[in-house]
Amino acid sequence: MNDFQTPKPRKLYRSRRDRVIAGVCGGIAEYYDFSPWGMRLLFIAVAMIPIVTFPVMLILYIALALTLKVAPETSILSGDYKQPDGEPMTSRAEELRRIHQRYQLLEERLQRMESIVTSPGFEFDDELRKS
Repeated sequence: MNDFQTPKPRKLYRSRRDRVIAGVCGGIAEYYDFSPWGMRLLFIAVAMIPIVTFPVMLILYIALALTLKVAPETSILSGDYKQPDGEPMTSRAEELRRIHQRYQLLEERLQRMESIVTSPGFEFDDELRKS
């Protein structure tokens, strides 16, 4: 039996936090871990291409605004989810950096403890306490 669970697939939502009109570009940006303003600029740039006219992009935006659900309040993607220290979680990359830093600090502490426990002075002090 496999103890590992397959991760739940992420869903595309309209953003609660990064919204200018309906949160569509913000939601797409959160889904792909991209800048919301970059996504808006990309949307506008694509709308200005002569083959894809502005009305087509407008219809696409309205269709996405009507079909996509707003992100749940407890969703990590929405930014409303609180970290243990009370700060809002902004992105998966930021959360991974925070976890990596935390484990680096733990690694350093363990190395310091190991150097103390394996030192000759520790064995001497331990023998004095036993006497």
